Amino acid sequence: MKRIVLLEEHYHRGEYIIGLRFSFDKTLMDLCKKNDLRWSYTHRCWYIKNSPGNYENIKSMLAENYSIDESALRASYQARKIQRVRNTLQKERLIDDLNLTAIEELKKFKQYMRAKNYATNTISNYSAALKVYFSFFYDANPRELTASSYVLFCNDYFAFGSYSKAYQRMLVCALRLYYKKIVRQTWDIEEVVYPRKERHLPVVLSRKEVYSIIRSTPNLKAECILSLLYSCGLRVGEALNLKWTDFDRERQLIWVRQAKGFKDRSVPLSPKMITLLEEYFHRYRPPEYVFEGQYGGRYSSSSVNQIIRSVCLKLKITKRVTAHTFRHSFATHLMESGTNLRIIQTLLGHKSSKTTEIYTHVSEFQPNSFRNPFDDLFT
Repeated sequence: MKRIVLLEEHYHRGEYIIGLRFSFDKTLMDLCKKNDLRWSYTHRCWYIKNSPGNYENIKSMLAENYSIDESALRASYQARKIQRVRNTLQKERLIDDLNLTAIEELKKFKQYMRAKNYATNTISNYSAALKVYFSFFYDANPRELTASSYVLFCNDYFAFGSYSKAYQRMLVCALRLYYKKIVRQTWDIEEVVYPRKERHLPVVLSRKEVYSIIRSTPNLKAECILSLLYSCGLRVGEALNLKWTDFDRERQLIWVRQAKGFKDRSVPLSPKMITLLEEYFHRYRPPEYVFEGQYGGRYSSSSVNQIIRSVCLKLKITKRVTAHTFRHSFATHLMESGTNLRIIQTLLGHKSSKTTEIYTHVSEFQPNSFRNPFDDLFT
């Protein structure tokens, strides 16, 4: 009886490959080497680039002494073919085309969100997600779509792309808002499909890493921005929106105006931060915003993150550090030093204490806070 060789398709090092999977066979292994196949430790199989010529060569190589199972290879090829068709449809129709009724409904949805004073980013993201959904059902009136329509959308759209759970949840939120406030329908999309929220712990820098990054910045402006992010636990947008009128020198605090959720809050300033800001002001003297770009106006957040990336690369810090990492580090270091959770919540401007509690998961397990039982095995 001939031995079975399973042919599979994988994506490996930037290209599609044909993988050969079989039980141990020294003769076949030597045959693979002779025909320029290589071993993949990732996929645990012998492989060669997927091309019509290589496919025919493999069939010729195996035809005489082995039985070939191509079912997995054909299934993978068929899935890729379907995906190419869907991508073509998306480029040609789904992104740009809406029927006249859908255009009007999307317009009403945007007007409602503006009237309710939704954040600009929320309006943009919700509208874009709803546009994709309406375009998928090109010939339909959006008001006539039901919960089963959303299930169909998930099976035929989300299933063929690498869409994050966050994007799916955002679409569900947009649909719930549209059907509840604009259409005033009662079907509850949350009961149909509502992706579970992914929980990621924040990246946190050590105090030594924070110091190294701040001291390695290319200029005083960059040093001042990163110092303010860390010393006050600000979001990058909050720091870049600051004006000199937001500083209260006598009370040693700054006012964060209309931050996330359109809320104001005050944050105390460190004496060292005040000294650094005074030095920065005497050198740069920006007229309006505390941090201004080369040609005036607000400094961009992308520039801040670019500086952080270049400094971390120079310092060989492999953590995924962004401007927001300094806010996470500020909160975590406060918690590690014993600061009350309620105080940290107020400083960060969190509406709910549950948001602040995530830092307990980062800070509670310190290397010296317990003794690992494994160490006692050898004493």
